[in-house]
Amino acid sequence: MAGCRWDSGLTEKEKKVAGPQQRNSITPGSQKPGLFAGRDPNRQCVGPDYANFFALNYPPALQTANTYGVDVNLPLGVSAMESDWARSRMAREQNNMVGATPGGGGTSGVRYKSIESGWRHWGEEWGPRVRGVKDDVPTFVKNLLQDNRKVKGAVDQRGRYNSLKRPSGDPRWPVVVPQMIQSVRKRLPIWLKSGC
Repeated sequence: MAGCRWDSGLTEKEKKVAGPQQRNSITPGSQKPGLFAGRDPNRQCVGPDYANFFALNYPPALQTANTYGVDVNLPLGVSAMESDWARSRMAREQNNMVGATPGGGGTSGVRYKSIESGWRHWGEEWGPRVRGVKDDVPTFVKNLLQDNRKVKGAVDQRGRYNSLKRPSGDPRWPVVVPQMIQSVRKRLPIWLKSGC
């Protein structure tokens, strides 16, 4: 979504005019003459990190979620947790927003050509497990954490999404992911309405 970077609320043209010193000191709603003409200073925004996360992930996550009949907030919650709201090194340098590390957390993770290809891959690998759960968070989490390697007739023969054991996994995953989904549910409508 164009213009959703919340960093200063300035357009690209205004950023060039403002320069780096002024650009970093301006906040939405400030009284700098002419810079915020026509903007609503009371507009609610989610903040720069969240806005950036949604701008990068919402379109491809929505496509993947729709393909598998899942509320988009659920995979976005996993992504928010795994990528630290798109701030992790894997997210920034490898387009890996979903924490894909086939060799475990100690490995460098999968490098994707694009964020979109990462989401397509996530759907291919994990979508069948969560197909049709809609907005059922407990079922979504349970299905991702099921170890199907020795389950006859399972939708796949993969292990758990997260091993839940350190050093490669996170024992807090089943608790943190629902919290992140709730955080996404709270912030996404604000971002969709405001673009920031």
